This record gives sequence, structure tokens and C-alpha cells, in this order.
Amino acid sequence: MIALPSTTPPASTAHEQEDQRHRLNRLDETGDELRRTHFGLDATIDRILESIGPWYLFPAAQERPRVLCLWGMTGTGKSSLIRRLIEALDIADRTFWLDAGQNTMRDWFNDPLMRIGTHFNGEPFVLVMDEFQHARTVVDGFEKQESGPLRAFWELLDSGRCNVWPGIEHLSDLRELCIVLKDAIDHGVEVRDGRVVKGKAAFTKVMNGHGQEVEEQDGRRWFVPPNARYILRHQFMDGERSEVELRAILTALDGPETLALVERILVERSAMRTVDGSKALVIVLGNLDELYVMGKELLPELDPDVLVHRHQRLSRSGVHDALARMFRIEQVGRLGADHALFPPMGRTTIRQLVRAQADELADRLRTRTGTIVEVGGGLVERIASGAAAPVLGARPLIAAVHRMVPALLSQVLQHGARTGRRFDHIRLDQDNAGCTALASEGNDRIAIELRDPAGHNTTPY
Repeated sequence: MIALPSTTPPASTAHEQEDQRHRLNRLDETGDELRRTHFGLDATIDRILESIGPWYLFPAAQERPRVLCLWGMTGTGKSSLIRRLIEALDIADRTFWLDAGQNTMRDWFNDPLMRIGTHFNGEPFVLVMDEFQHARTVVDGFEKQESGPLRAFWELLDSGRCNVWPGIEHLSDLRELCIVLKDAIDHGVEVRDGRVVKGKAAFTKVMNGHGQEVEEQDGRRWFVPPNARYILRHQFMDGERSEVELRAILTALDGPETLALVERILVERSAMRTVDGSKALVIVLGNLDELYVMGKELLPELDPDVLVHRHQRLSRSGVHDALARMFRIEQVGRLGADHALFPPMGRTTIRQLVRAQADELADRLRTRTGTIVEVGGGLVERIASGAAAPVLGARPLIAAVHRMVPALLSQVLQHGARTGRRFDHIRLDQDNAGCTALASEGNDRIAIELRDPAGHNTTPY
């Protein structure tokens, strides 16, 4: 794992210079890999790497979050590309991925901010905000009030800092635990090594009265019930403590000490925390389908190269105009000027995607069946032209590959089973008559006509 530079770096050393060269090489290698696996996006990939390079190489120079916005049509590979980028740069351990469509949920942004404040406060981290079109604050020309969590996000973009309040629900659980433990102590319950050693009957009565479970182990009852230990671990110790570790902590305490620990956590967690995100890289991903419709209905059968032509005519001002119809003007300003547009898939990109998916699937099928499987150009062209719906992105194409290729292969294998053949090489293809296969068993080759899984060719083999 490559460690990002410290925000307070010492004088440069030979080791640090070597680390810097290593990170530069990693950026170049990442670009090469992304261009091999994401077709038709070379210029966009270059733009992304140029934008995140300064953050990756010297985040200490930042005083505010670095924001990169990626916009495009549905299914053009925005999320896929960023996920692979994060993996390739080995920064998944400091990346927080949020879906803006869930922004009304209570802890949608609060929980990640709490973790960031604990582990990366004032340090480099990545915040990916996906599906950002769902965070719009302007609808049909009318402004609407954004949710509280979204206000915190806009605050982070604006100043690099935002305030975090603990969840009220979790604090009430912690307050209830304090009441239960104090009540037990007041009833004469004594605790040693985290377990009740005196007043077991009173302890059980108190626990039952508060609806708490009593856990007994080796004839001794834990002073802190299991559901409360879960809350302590996951909500107030950031999930960093295992059950074994928490039990070890509690085992060293008597009753008043246990109560004092819970009360201290309650005080600490009740206070507002300020998270320093000035060294963050914020990546915003969103769909701007309206950029390509030009006031017309976005039809599934729209020619892919028409969309590419429209994309080539777009400019940054067009992006800002579209954003101004979705967000308040000050919010558009907070998103900054670093915007990249993902191009829609043209015919060439569609064929490249189908070919890559077909070859990858054929390789997996060979591993599973022990038979070499090939997908011919005719079948690739059939899928590319028949399943392409450019406005829907890559998903229909990938689904078509994974539907047709295994279905055709299954027909060939069934034919072999019925005729007593075990094929070692199968080539699936398409010609004017329909779907075909050329299957080999040693030096013996036979041609097989196949039923079209899509139902367009009913000629049996």
C-alpha cells in the first residue's frame, strides 16, 4: 500500500523522493490500465488523472477540498471507472462512497463524517458522492430545501470543515444504559471483573424492569448486557473494538468504574465535533442526460453516433447551464470549475465493449467446461447492433452478452450429449441464416445451426 504524503512533511529525504517517484509511476500505470479496460474514454481518463494528480502527490498543499465533478449519461461507466481508479491507486482504505439518492436518511452523511473525524481529521481522504442528480435543490425552476446531511456536505465543499452531531437515537440508548447501571448499583449490586458478584436477584429485577437482557457465562452475569455492548462497540467506539477487546476492557472494571466509563463516552459523544476535510479529494458523479436531448425526448433507439456528435458540441458553459437548472447558483459555484464529461458510447465503443465482454465470458466458460470457447465477429456484431440502446448505457449490452453466449453454448453442449460427442473447441457465431456453431472433437468438425435465444431465429439445429 502506498502511504499518502504527510500533511506536515519533514525535509525531503532520499526515501521520500523515491516514494514520490513511485507514486508518479503509479499514476502512469493506472492511466494505462484504465485506458485498456474502459473504451472510448482516453481523453476523459487523462483529464481525471490530471485533476487528482496534485491531491495524490502533495495533498499538504491544499487548504480546501479538491473537487472533481464527472457528468454524463446513464450507464457510461462513471462509477465503474472511479472504483477501478481507487483500487489501482490503492486508496480504498481512505475512501468513503455515498449515494446521494439516500441523502434523507438519518446517518447518511453523519456516520462517514464521524469515521473521518476519528481517522482522517486534517488528513487526506477521498469522498465519492455518486448519483448526485438526486441532490438537486432546483426543480422546474423552483428552489427546494435540501436535507440536513446535504447542507453539511455543501458546508464541507465551501470551507473544508463541517460540524458533526452524534445521532440522537444512539445517544438515547447510551443515556438509558447509564440509568440502568446506576439503578443496579443503587440496589446494592456489586461488580468485579465486569461481572455481578453480589445482588444477582436485584440485578435481574432491574434488568427486566428496563427491558434489558441478562447474559450469564460460567455462572456469572455480565454487568453490561449484550445489546448494550453492541451499541458501545459500533456506535461509540467506531466499530474499532471487537467483542473480545470490549469484554477485556469491561473485565478490568467494577460497577462504579463501568458506570464512569459509559458516562465519559456519553459526554464525549454528546459534544459537537468539527471535521477538518481540507485535505480531501471530493469526486462528484452525476447523470446529466438532458445535455444530450436538446429539448427533445431521449429515445432508446437514438443513433449512438448522434449522441457522440452532440457530446462533441458541448462546452463547459453547457454544463454550468444544466447545473444551474438543478442547483442554486452558490452551490454551482461550490462545485468548482473542474468538470469532466463522460462521452456517450458510439458504434466503435459499443463493439469494443461487446467484444471485451464476450472474450472475458468465453474465458470463464472454458474454465468451467474444459472446452475452448470462441465468439465470432458475426455474433459480436449481432449483439452490438441488436442490444444497443445508447441512452441506457453499457448495462443492456453486458446483459445481452451474458444472456446469449451461455445460452448458445448450452445448446451446443446438449447437442454433443445427445450425439455422444465431447467437443474440445466451440466457435459461436452468426451469419445470414442465424446463430451457428462450429464444434470440434479432435480432427472432426461439425457445423450446428442454433436457436436464437432472443427468439428471432427459430431454425432448429
